Amino acid sequence: MSILQEIEKNLLNINGVSNCRVMGDNEVIDEIHIINQTPRSPKQIARDVESYIKTAYKINLNHKKISIVNLDMPVDAENKNDAFEFGKRISFENLSITQGGREAVIQLELGFDGQMFKRQETAINIPDLRYNEVGKLTLGLAQEICEDQLIFALNSIRIDQIAGNEIVLALVTIISNGEARLNVGSAIIRDDIHSAIVKAVLDSINRIVSFMKIN
Repeated sequence: MSILQEIEKNLLNINGVSNCRVMGDNEVIDEIHIINQTPRSPKQIARDVESYIKTAYKINLNHKKISIVNLDMPVDAENKNDAFEFGKRISFENLSITQGGREAVIQLELGFDGQMFKRQETAINIPDLRYNEVGKLTLGLAQEICEDQLIFALNSIRIDQIAGNEIVLALVTIISNGEARLNVGSAIIRDDIHSAIVKAVLDSINRIVSFMKIN
């Protein structure tokens, strides 16, 4: 068992940590995602997690690396991991854009848990507006998949360059139980910028979506 796996297991003993995932490399913690199903506030839980890791493992953890989702779902205390299906993510299946004159028709298909979700929208055929509509369409389908367990809002879509590669950055606000968190997703632009936008938006939300149990 690695240190990160050991930390993940031991965090379950903290009041308010119904389930968790520790992400990183070797002994470096990149992110900690926690599901809380108790009346405890996320700030209290985050403070306990930070203190425990610092005391038990001598690791100074920035509290900004701790993400907490509040859910009103029962968990069997003797078998916490059975209540959630970790690892299930929304997949990008297909995207088509038909441009004609002033309008562009965007058709998107996403997959989740063996099901396909499709939606079509019309956008003004100007690059920035078209890019923004692709991002909103992706979140709209994701919202359909997650129902009311999570709420998504698109903040912005940016095109940037890193190490000579053009990339898309998607800034998305995720709201759970009235608490908002800003997430950033990215994707390299290979053949099509629109597909990269879909991938960047999914990258920004899938870490949280993978914690959800969708009926």
